[in-house]
Amino acid sequence: MAQEAEKHAAEDKQKREKADARNRADTLVYTTEKAIRDAGEKLDAAVKSELEVKVKAVKDLLDSEDATALNKATDDLSSSLSKIGESMYKSAGSSSSNEQPGSGPDQTKEGEFTEDSGESK
Repeated sequence: MAQEAEKHAAEDKQKREKADARNRADTLVYTTEKAIRDAGEKLDAAVKSELEVKVKAVKDLLDSEDATALNKATDDLSSSLSKIGESMYKSAGSSSSNEQPGSGPDQTKEGEFTEDSGESK
């Protein structure tokens, strides 16, 4: 039995690598699609279309036997996924750049602290 396990060790390792690559790719596809949905209209159209193309490429490779190609496509999608955050940050930064600390409805300012001892003087 041990000899048989040793004989199939390389084959089992290859199957595990393929399964791990598929799981990672499937998770990243789900995460990317969810991030695109959550971002909605705030997401730049160019970034959205780029991500959709890369998601499709990964989905096309999910059933293939080439774990190397799947890993490469997954890595490519992963690096592009950060563009959602960049795009959202840029759009949020431009819309709130005119606000000053302490100009909100509660008029609090950063760093101010007063201690109320609870005693009336």
